[in-house]
Order: sequence, then C-alpha cells, then structure tokens
Amino acid sequence: MANRPIEVFFRDYWSEWINTARFPIVGGFIILMAVFAFLASRLGPLTKQEEWFPEDFYGGAALKWLADSFKLTERDSTVEVDVTWGIAGIDRTGTSRYKPANPGKAVWDTTFDPSSPAAQLAIVETCFQAPAALGRVPGDDSLSLYKANVTCFMQDYAEWLRDEKFLTFPFEAVVVGGGSPTEEEQRVQFLSSLSEFTTSSFVGEQHRASSRIGFDVSGTLRMV
Repeated sequence: MANRPIEVFFRDYWSEWINTARFPIVGGFIILMAVFAFLASRLGPLTKQEEWFPEDFYGGAALKWLADSFKLTERDSTVEVDVTWGIAGIDRTGTSRYKPANPGKAVWDTTFDPSSPAAQLAIVETCFQAPAALGRVPGDDSLSLYKANVTCFMQDYAEWLRDEKFLTFPFEAVVVGGGSPTEEEQRVQFLSSLSEFTTSSFVGEQHRASSRIGFDVSGTLRMV
C-alpha cells in the first residue's frame, strides 16, 4: 500500500529538517523564554486607574459628560478619605506589594499630643474644611449629602461635652485652687475625658470601634 503524501512529507522531509535544525530550534526557544522571563519580571501593579474608554472616543466622552453634568447620589460609590494623626509612617519590613492583606506595622509618632485646646480646635477646623477641600462647601443645601458624610470624632466629642458634661469646648483641665493647668495636667484630664466619651456614649463607642480614636491596651492614646 502506497504511503499518503502527508506521511511522505513528515517522514522524508519534516523529520529530517527537524533533526538537522535541532540546535537552532532549541536555541531559538531558549532566547524566547529569556525574553518572556525578562518582560514578566517588569510586571507590576497599576500606577493609575484603568481607562476603559479614551475621552476622545464617543463612549468615553459620554461617560465624562454624565460625570460632569449630574451630581452623585447616596447610592453611588465614592472614595473614603481618612485623615489620621499620630502615625509617623508604616514599617513595611517583610511585606510584599502582592500581599495587600499585610500592609505593615504602624510607626507611632511619639510627639503626638492632641490634648491642648489649640490642638483640639485644629482638629475641628480640619473636619470643617475637609468638604471644602474636596470642592464641597458645608452649608450648601444642594450638596448637603457630602456634608452629612463627614464623620469627625472631635465634633462629636465637643457635643458630648456640652450636652452630657455641661462643659465648653475645647476641654480645659481644672486645677484645684485655681490657676492655669500644666501641660501634664491638661494631658491627663483630657485623655480621661476622651476615654470616658468612648465608653459612656454610643457615638464615642462607635468612634473607638472604628479606630477613629485609638487607645492601646495600656490606655495610651496612639492615634485619632
């Protein structure tokens, strides 16, 4: 029985060519694998948000027009921004960019002290200015949604002082016999008052549970 043409081709030509060119073929695959390995080593996380449609494309232009022409609603996903004091940095020793569940350990700012009246007022002022920094002006009824979304522990603490303790804000230490309190007296009494706020009021408990007020196990205020 005569061999079919395809069989003749692979037997007499293809196999012979493969055997003759075996070294260039293997070398070519090695070079390709080296190039692919080099390109793979340069892969990394995104440096900017993905752009599904360019703005000069009609689909991208339509999405941009919708975003610019219509306000967000409470059902839209927005970016949450947390402003934190008391953390000097993050120790990322032993972490990997590919393991976001382990971002590292906080490095506490040993000079952090929010107990002074000036520091308390500065935190409240930051809370008030946050919406304006994002392009939203507090008190504007058309943008009241953004105003409601600003959560500030110091503002709630000030209301608690006024409504529950009948004290004025900012908190100032009381000195037996009168006179101005020392920095240590101010710090101790303020931290005691703030700790009471986080344990005796529902709002304060929520702030502590959400790590907006960070006391450690020893009772030291680490961050807010």
